[in-house]
Amino acid sequence: YIEIGQRSNLQDGVIVHLENFLPCIVGNDVTVGHGAILHGCTIEDGCLIGMGAIVLSGAKIGRGSVIAAGALVKENAEIPPFSMMVGMPAKLLRTLDEGALQTNLKWAAKYVALSEVHRQKVGNAEALPR
Repeated sequence: YIEIGQRSNLQDGVIVHLENFLPCIVGNDVTVGHGAILHGCTIEDGCLIGMGAIVLSGAKIGRGSVIAAGALVKENAEIPPFSMMVGMPAKLLRTLDEGALQTNLKWAAKYVALSEVHRQKVGNAEALPR
């Protein structure tokens, strides 16, 4: 199954795929950048997955983490909360602080607000259930 949390956004060209019996779970307040691939993985709350990043089967991305654009998270990787991961394969660049989580949450909130603007511009479109 695929589960997307509240206030999360998956941008243009994102691919969400399952691996055998592994679900793909995206927590609350997550931003997934253009062209990223999520493959049978778990993304905890408040993460930012950069454009073109790939998160492979069985990987778990801890709360408040940032996966840099173009990074490759290997199968079954356990990324601790508040990690900044870069490269192919992804390696820890640094540990983030609570301020970084707040920045991630602001990005997610920005896209929620933008969705409201788009709804208003369309006119008679009904709001999607949340």
